[in-house]
Amino acid sequence: MFSGSSLNFNGPGISADTGILKRTLRQKKPMWILDYIKVHYNQCLKDYLYIGISLVCFALFLRISFWGIYTTETSDVDFDEDSLMYLDIKPDDEIRIHGEIDDISYFGARELELEKSSNIQNTQVNLSSAIYLHGLQVMDNITWEKERFSNISLRNLLVYDGDFSKLIFDNVTFENVSFIKTSFSRIHFKNVHMKNISFIDCSIRESLMEWVKFSHGYSRELTFEDSVLQYVDLSSMLFSRTNFVKIEWTESDFENTQFNDTNFRGIRFQDDHWNDCHFYNNSFEVIIFNDLMLDGCSFTETTFINIFLDHESVFDYSIIRSHDVNIRVKDDIRNSYTEGTSIYGKYRVLKEEGNLSSESGEGIEFSYEIFEDVETHHSLRIDGIFYIIILGGFTVITYAYGGKAVIMTLVKFFLPFVFSSIGIVILFLALPWDLFEKLGTWMILYFFPPLGKESVIPAAIAQGIHPLLIASAIAFIDIMVGLFLVWNFDLAKKIPLIGNFIHRIEAKGSDILVKKPWVQRLAFTGIVLFVMFPFQGSGAVGATIVGRMLGMKPKRVWYAVIIGAIVGCLIIAYTSAFAMTLLLGIGIAWALLTIALVVIFLILAYNYDKWGDWVREYL
Repeated sequence: MFSGSSLNFNGPGISADTGILKRTLRQKKPMWILDYIKVHYNQCLKDYLYIGISLVCFALFLRISFWGIYTTETSDVDFDEDSLMYLDIKPDDEIRIHGEIDDISYFGARELELEKSSNIQNTQVNLSSAIYLHGLQVMDNITWEKERFSNISLRNLLVYDGDFSKLIFDNVTFENVSFIKTSFSRIHFKNVHMKNISFIDCSIRESLMEWVKFSHGYSRELTFEDSVLQYVDLSSMLFSRTNFVKIEWTESDFENTQFNDTNFRGIRFQDDHWNDCHFYNNSFEVIIFNDLMLDGCSFTETTFINIFLDHESVFDYSIIRSHDVNIRVKDDIRNSYTEGTSIYGKYRVLKEEGNLSSESGEGIEFSYEIFEDVETHHSLRIDGIFYIIILGGFTVITYAYGGKAVIMTLVKFFLPFVFSSIGIVILFLALPWDLFEKLGTWMILYFFPPLGKESVIPAAIAQGIHPLLIASAIAFIDIMVGLFLVWNFDLAKKIPLIGNFIHRIEAKGSDILVKKPWVQRLAFTGIVLFVMFPFQGSGAVGATIVGRMLGMKPKRVWYAVIIGAIVGCLIIAYTSAFAMTLLLGIGIAWALLTIALVVIFLILAYNYDKWGDWVREYL
């Protein structure tokens, strides 16, 4: 019907003039899309199409109706922040909910690992600064570590951007001292008096305070956490926007102290006395009050939740937060659940009320509701059913439109990524987190040239990773890369970034075949050796390209990559481990000499072709 060049839509007798087609795309794009769908609909296997659509709709129906009836999403649970109550839910009701974990915290006994006194030497403070601000001597950007300060007084100081760690302050007086943007970690304060002291945007972590008194001071945006405080008294102090987190506070007195916009979380107060203290807009969460005595204290716009008044109460709870839902779980469950984990389970609503009476008649009265864990599960098992049905439905739809060839193309494209993900999950489950993190870092670096197995494997072993583990991880990467390329070589060349990289490697492969003809002569064995030894441009990518250029079957190329990757990585790993052991045993001088010889050898090996040309030319 139309003349000129035509574009075939794979439909029987369907053709269109390209000029008219372009105008149609510009002017009647929606109509053209409908016509395109209609043509392909008429060509597809309709029975399989209906089956696929039915599977997808069935999975969505289950996800919305059955999952919604069986459980309630955490976002559907209404929580009134003013009354701290869950609306439309009565105490002792059991409800099934599901959702993702926004935050999970464990509150257990404080365990501090401070430096031993015998490992820290006595030190005198060097006050050499000549800069003064408002009568305070400025100490800017200073670092103190593993030092002991005894029987001294520090007065009229402004410490800015300090970093103090593993220190001991014994019988020390701080008077008229201001700390700004200063961090304290693993500090032991003993018999310390802090008078007219201020902390602004500071942090105190993993510290022990014994017989410490704060008087007439100020704190703003201070973070005080993971610490133990014994006989730590507060007198005429003002705390504003301060966070006290995971602290054991024992036998201390609070006198005429004010707390504004301050959060207390995970605190155990034992045998403490609060006298004439004022709390405004504060929050107390996961708190144990053991024998707390109140006298003349006021609490304004202050909330209490997860409060324990039992004298035998100890910390051994995990708190899960999902949207506004707070779930209290016994024991430490952080090894089983992390942030972002999707969970579902049965939970009981508890209404808890309490009262801390004061000698003056005033006291703390609180009432709140909390979800208590009955049974909690990973929802991956349930969600996985829906996702598998949906994936099956889309697979059937794809088969209806494209047939077996399209399915196999998709399988070949995604299967290497699936295998890689399974391998990473196995490593994550089998290895400690710190070792998994180190190994993962080197596995990622292996993808960035000029790094290769000859540099990544020795470096990882030097960091303490077992030779067999790093060799297996790097070999696994080569094997998966080889599998992807032998199955998707032509497709990978069309991917913008990857395609350009493959074209460059392909050009190098041609040059390698010219300069190293033994690769072509040995074929399968040559590819194995090509993967084993770290030539420039070698590896799984280069070997696959060279194998395709030699006309080898994809299966044989991949077998060669597997053998070469495993053997080559093991040789490099155990050779490196032996060399490091030898170098450590023969001494520094011989080690430097050996390294120098290795460097010279690598330079000669790198320039092998140039040396060969020079020899052939002049000899």
